[in-house]
Amino acid sequence: MRITEKNGVYFTESELDFAEDIEHINHKLDGILGNAMLKNLSDLKQEMARYATSINCNLIHSFRYRQKQQASFRALFGTDDTYWEGAGICSKVSPEKIKQLMEEQK
Repeated sequence: MRITEKNGVYFTESELDFAEDIEHINHKLDGILGNAMLKNLSDLKQEMARYATSINCNLIHSFRYRQKQQASFRALFGTDDTYWEGAGICSKVSPEKIKQLMEEQK
């Protein structure tokens, strides 16, 4: 299992059965005003981490993401038609367990 950190929130694509699940999260980093084509995975994680922190979570597991381009009228007007999507489960895990997971990764 690989675990990464962004702004104090940890991310893993693995499903964890020991985490205290709080809420499923789906986030779209759209390009209508935000130039999502110029954004990257780090930007998506930063926004998702901000939300997780706001609901007192320190881990997002079962994390999935994709960058997608949609065919729409926005492209005709020169606006960004690319966006990022992320989903996962916001959870709470003890700092000791996080430390253990990070050690196991090395």
